Amino acid sequence: MVNAIPVKSGDRAESSAMTPSAQLTAFAVSSPFKSVIILLVALVMSTLSPLGAFAAPAGDETNSSVLHSWQQKLQGIQTILKQPDLETEAIDRCMDQLDQLHIKALELSEQFRPHLSNIEESLDQLGPAPKNGLETEDIAARRRELENERREIGATQKKLDLLLTRIKQTTAAATQSRHARFFQKIFETNRSVFNPNLWIGGIASLRDFAARLSVMTAGWRSAIAGPLTPLGIAVLIVRILLCCAVVALALRGRVRLYRWRGLKRSKTQPTALEKLEWVVTSSPINAICAWLGAFVIFLLLGGWQASDSAWELYQLATLAIVVFTACRALNRGVFSPHAPAWRLTNHDDQVAGRLKRLFDLLALVICIDLVFQGISDLPVQLLATESALTAMAIAVVMILLLLVARPPDQEDGPEQVDVPKQTPDGAPSDLAWTENVLFLYWGIVAITLIALVMGLIELAHFVARQSVVISALVIVLYLLHRSGDELTNEGLGPHHPIGRFLRKVVLLKNPAINRIALLVTTLFDFLLIFFGLTIALVQIVGPWINLRGWTNSLFFGFEIAGVTISPSMILSAIFIFVIGMGLVKAFTFWLENRILARTNLNRGVRDSIKTGSGYAGFLMVIIITLAYAGVNFQNIAIVAGALGVGIGFGLQSVVNNFASGLILLVERPIKVGDWIKFSDGEGYVKRINVRSTEIETFAKCSIIVPNANLISAPVQNWTHSNSMGRVPIRIGVAYNSDPEVVRDILVDCARRNKNTLSSPAPAAHFVGFGESSLDFLLYAYISDVNFRLSVASALRFAIFRAFKENNIEIPFPQRDIIVRAGDPIVSLENLKANRPVGAPPPEAGPPMPEVGDDPMSEAGGE
Repeated sequence: MVNAIPVKSGDRAESSAMTPSAQLTAFAVSSPFKSVIILLVALVMSTLSPLGAFAAPAGDETNSSVLHSWQQKLQGIQTILKQPDLETEAIDRCMDQLDQLHIKALELSEQFRPHLSNIEESLDQLGPAPKNGLETEDIAARRRELENERREIGATQKKLDLLLTRIKQTTAAATQSRHARFFQKIFETNRSVFNPNLWIGGIASLRDFAARLSVMTAGWRSAIAGPLTPLGIAVLIVRILLCCAVVALALRGRVRLYRWRGLKRSKTQPTALEKLEWVVTSSPINAICAWLGAFVIFLLLGGWQASDSAWELYQLATLAIVVFTACRALNRGVFSPHAPAWRLTNHDDQVAGRLKRLFDLLALVICIDLVFQGISDLPVQLLATESALTAMAIAVVMILLLLVARPPDQEDGPEQVDVPKQTPDGAPSDLAWTENVLFLYWGIVAITLIALVMGLIELAHFVARQSVVISALVIVLYLLHRSGDELTNEGLGPHHPIGRFLRKVVLLKNPAINRIALLVTTLFDFLLIFFGLTIALVQIVGPWINLRGWTNSLFFGFEIAGVTISPSMILSAIFIFVIGMGLVKAFTFWLENRILARTNLNRGVRDSIKTGSGYAGFLMVIIITLAYAGVNFQNIAIVAGALGVGIGFGLQSVVNNFASGLILLVERPIKVGDWIKFSDGEGYVKRINVRSTEIETFAKCSIIVPNANLISAPVQNWTHSNSMGRVPIRIGVAYNSDPEVVRDILVDCARRNKNTLSSPAPAAHFVGFGESSLDFLLYAYISDVNFRLSVASALRFAIFRAFKENNIEIPFPQRDIIVRAGDPIVSLENLKANRPVGAPPPEAGPPMPEVGDDPMSEAGGE
């Protein structure tokens, strides 16, 4: 049976009965800054801590007995949740136990899966029992044993599923009850701030508060002071002096830590990284020194003799001191009233000093509220008065901050140009964006004041306090984001040791280093967003959501529309995919540079082997990743078959190009490095991708050609089987030239060129009688067709010089006109007038006007 859970929150035994994860989670939710310090510990302990009362029974107890004990515990929790007027803390403890029971049931269910999978695999190997009964006894016995085990595991799994369903239903009921109590408390109507009874009752309850503090610290005070004897007084004085010395040492240690970090405010022109580093590191340094000082003082004052209530008060006071010290250091670093060069805002010295003091006051108000809200068993009227005072103080300080931080008034004009926000030293302001959200805080102030007037004290207190906490969280996360960017950019720069190591030792280029910087900053931003949203959820909606249930879902998954989604499994699958792709890239790099580079294969064949290996490795990694993620390939085949029609119509060209790309890699009609000519141009093949091929023209222009075009259309490949090519040169000489001499000159010029081959030997052919010349065609063969243009140019230069030395003329186009006897006389006038030969001259007409007589002519137009 489940132990009875105490109902009263003030009982000390009740707190000790709570599990560690429940205590930490309740501690994080109860105040705004506690979650920042211990939230991660709470989440880890809630999922990884020993499950205590819900641990599986050891020894030879069967699964049935374990399930029976868990069902009894669940029934006991359900009985407790049905009690009327159940306190919130009791509900939290029940939810904590439900979460632990849920985790244990899921773990047992996960343990059954591999065993059941092995049984199914063994039964598949044995196959179905023969119908004629002809089977050996040992095989039949083994089959019956496996079937019995499968039947038992199936029955246990069904009981587990039923238990998990009941746990989910009970958790939902507890969560709903928690929601109702939270909203009931938030919207509970109290006295308005204009009602004097609110303040009179708060002042009257101060006597009870003093009595409560006296009771909490009575034993500790008596242990510190001791008997009022000269020796006791001397010991007390020594303790006080030691405490003062500890405070001085803490302040001195803070300065030492600053120097150790190399932070010097005397620098007149700090970099952006130095300013951000000062702000980001000063808060932890001050917080650590304050905590160490408080801890040592606690030991000097006999803290080991303190009672539980005194220890609780010490924890609250220490937390308030640490938070206030960290916030004050953060405000000092951001505004820097006395060091304008280190300021992160665009305010002058006077405004920055005012803002810093107001933010310090706001932090002090939050810390005082932290202590009051954390003390147990305080009078209700005192808590209501303190909440109203805190909300009013936050609202007043916010109004002062908004008035001081408002941008200066600008005269209205026809054109307003937005000037970038800058700090007094001219550097861009890191926090200039905050001026764009000031109107939100006016709304928060309005809601707070209206709630106070209406008597909704808890609502006003919740809105005011959480707005301050969330704002501080956003500012801290933004400063961390900026620090991460600056640190990554500077750390990977060429002047930093890490940047030099990556460039000179690892031999990375700037584009690769830029990609590393982008990856690092992106992962850092994701971590900041994840932790920031988690802390924000705890602060805003923590009291009325099942946060532990959400964290459990990250590891065991959740169901949506009957499909189980496991974030942890997804992250693991992504990790396996990244590792697998890294191994594939490393293998292809090793294959290309270690193996293929030492062979006699040409570049195209090596590229085809490398690309094919990369595709095969990618497919293998995809299969392994999906198999690890638990994807059923049979379902994928069914879905693929259902999508076949859609692929056939909608993605026909994509599939066609993909298949054509595979054909190009296997058949290799063209390869990387080939010089090809097709309908849209010619150039070198630079890359063969899955869908298209990249071709670089001689003008350095890239043409992206679909693979299907290179398979279905004719393509000229100059370097398909080898790189040898023929250079044709056509030339004509005058009719009075000796053809044999011309032939010998052409062949001799080709043989003299160092790039031409002797076999096949160059040859010159007399190809025809032209209208103006004797036409010859010279063929010369070269080993590398890529030098075709330069060889042809060199041959033309050599032929021109040789013809000039041998007085061989390269004629101009010409036409002879022969006039025979009896033909009509060709007159010059008919030729000029473009009249037929022998046509009579035209009859005389009026004289042609002179140029100056024509009013539209160029000369007489004016």
